[in-house]
Amino acid sequence: MRLSATITCIAAIILGAAAPAEASGPPALAGDPYHGACGLDSYGVNTTVISDNGHLHMTDPANGGEIGDAYFFYSPSCHGYFVTSLTRGSKYYTKSLVWSSDNTGPVAEFSSLYPGNGIAWTYVLGNMAGRAACAKIVVTKPYGQPVTTVDLGCTTPV
Repeated sequence: MRLSATITCIAAIILGAAAPAEASGPPALAGDPYHGACGLDSYGVNTTVISDNGHLHMTDPANGGEIGDAYFFYSPSCHGYFVTSLTRGSKYYTKSLVWSSDNTGPVAEFSSLYPGNGIAWTYVLGNMAGRAACAKIVVTKPYGQPVTTVDLGCTTPV
């Protein structure tokens, strides 16, 4: 009896290990995409605004100056979305945000620490398999003066 229960448990573990992980529960922060597995299988996603595989070029609406680039990613292994911004020059700070399109769960966000040629990314918004996400990037001058908010739109459920 004991041997049969042990074999049953081992079989369940082996079969469970072969199946892909399912996302469950409400959206949740799932860690830093560039210091873990989430960034390894990520790919750019198109949205209601983005049609270039998750990429959007950002410009300053006041003077046409180049701010940089925005990237909207999905990670299958982490069942989550994240946003990365890359600024050029020394004029701009960014604050990237991503959230569930049904407004459940937390907002994943991060602000750039240094202006110019800087990269900033959000934490992964996990448990999002089968759900859509929305994102935006708030751009300011180094002393907090608002420049623009770049709407990255919303994805379709993945």
